[in-house]
Amino acid sequence: MSTVPYDPSAAYPVGAAEGWRADPNLPDTERYWDGLHWTDQTRPSVRPGTYARARQAVDEGGRSGSRALGGVVQGLLVLTSLVAAALLLYTISVFNALSVWRLQPSPAAQHDVDTLLLLSTLASWVDLGLRVVTGGLFLIWLGVRYTDSRVDPRVLRHGTALAIFCWFIPILALWWPAQVVKDLWHASRPDAARVGGKGIRLPVPSVFYVWWPTFLFAGSGSTVLMNAFARPQVDLSWLIGAAVASGVQQVATVVSAWALIIIITQIEDHLVATDPNAVYDPVPA
Repeated sequence: MSTVPYDPSAAYPVGAAEGWRADPNLPDTERYWDGLHWTDQTRPSVRPGTYARARQAVDEGGRSGSRALGGVVQGLLVLTSLVAAALLLYTISVFNALSVWRLQPSPAAQHDVDTLLLLSTLASWVDLGLRVVTGGLFLIWLGVRYTDSRVDPRVLRHGTALAIFCWFIPILALWWPAQVVKDLWHASRPDAARVGGKGIRLPVPSVFYVWWPTFLFAGSGSTVLMNAFARPQVDLSWLIGAAVASGVQQVATVVSAWALIIIITQIEDHLVATDPNAVYDPVPA
């Protein structure tokens, strides 16, 4: 194991007050000086340029961004989850009305179905607009946090531009965005220098196992398909399948929205933590 250059004053800091000091023989390690002697107590040190340097950079005007933007994104995610829950209940109502229409295609049933489908279509457009706004502000928040002075860039495997545009790249969008957010989660920790760096495979925080799979299945459902499959000549199983698929999308939206709220909260909490040796939620290996 390599050692740092020998420094007599550092090796034996006569007259120095007790406390943690850089170990003169072990890189990235601090050893406790009791005021007279070195002790056997050691701990990993915060590498220059990470926690302490980042805090200094912020104090000197480095970029840190506002937590308010994250709060706005979280508020929109709450609203998105509420709309998705309402659409789930509405999907059940539409399915019941369509089932009655199939059995008794009367003018009254036709009118009820047309009204329900019109309202459902309008609600779907509102839901889509809300998702676009929420997604856009989330990407802005992501870009701000990727350039935050408190974030250790060595843990980030992708640049800010790629971290944003990978969400729109076919195929890569199936896993790169999750990787981007996971890297930010780790890089925002005040002890980021000790949890990894470029080329190191970091463990996945447990909440990501909930967020990303449900995000991939999230959606507002398709009333268009339900309308098409409601025709009496179409097998009932297709209508049931469309209703179930819409319901699954809406449930996934609710779950993924709240999981992302938790992730944003954890990242923001990491950035304002005052203890570089703080212990965070355990993550699976």
